[in-house]
Amino acid sequence: MGRSITTQTDIFNDTESRLNEFRDLLVVQDKEAFDNLMAHARKHITNASELLQYYPLEALLFSITLEQEKGAYRLKDIIGELLNVIEKYDDRIEVLENKVLAYEEQLKKILSRND
Repeated sequence: MGRSITTQTDIFNDTESRLNEFRDLLVVQDKEAFDNLMAHARKHITNASELLQYYPLEALLFSITLEQEKGAYRLKDIIGELLNVIEKYDDRIEVLENKVLAYEEQLKKILSRND
């Protein structure tokens, strides 16, 4: 009989199945988060092939970390966009506040003349 070659996917699946004992102990929300992490790791099976052969758990964890880092970059971009919008509205609010103060001054002058 010929010798079968273990694929990266087989190694990943084996590592994931060993982690399923841990998954089974989690509450429902944590199981969903765990499943999302595994989905992130699965995206990098091909890229992590060399590492998977020797350090399967580390390859899985590094793949998860990579996806989380990409998510952090996306969140930073969104936060930056939101801060730009807030800054734009802050400038408008400052202009409006200055107009209100000017109108208040004008109103005080008008009222003081009528006394």
